Amino acid sequence: MPPKPEHLFLYASDESCSMIESRATALRQWRQRLKPFRPRAALRRRTAPGRRGFTLVELMIVTAVIGVMAVMCIPTYQRAIEQSRADIAAANLRAIWAAERLYWLEHRVYTNSLADLSDMGLLDPTPAIGNYSYSAPVVSSDGTAFSATATTNSGSTATITIDQNGTISSTGITLGIQFQ
Repeated sequence: MPPKPEHLFLYASDESCSMIESRATALRQWRQRLKPFRPRAALRRRTAPGRRGFTLVELMIVTAVIGVMAVMCIPTYQRAIEQSRADIAAANLRAIWAAERLYWLEHRVYTNSLADLSDMGLLDPTPAIGNYSYSAPVVSSDGTAFSATATTNSGSTATITIDQNGTISSTGITLGIQFQ
């Protein structure tokens, strides 16, 4: 049988005993105040014993909320994907423009072949294509002007064009990256 608390204080001074007893009394009173508060019991559902789970109404409400959230978020997600693909196409056109400028510095005319730019090592032969197809640069008859175009493959009519000045224009989509 464990010793009673009174026997534990036999060798302590009267001052320390009264201090320890007052702390023990305060602790007991604090515990008594906390006994009525039972958060788990307050949150427990009042159901028949042995029955657990969700009701059909609760499941239907959750399903409806998830459906509404999906209807609102999917178009935004699709726009963000298309926007990122357009930005990649604009960056690829900027690379074509830089390669054309380097080609012009060497030959004093622009080329109308992406293969020529790739053969000289000025352009990556496998650009990040995404959903866009790139047309060969269209060069003016005197070779002093060009424009390159990226057209979407996804069924929309979005096109992005860059000219010899590096000006990027687009139809059917707004570009997030602006080069200038």
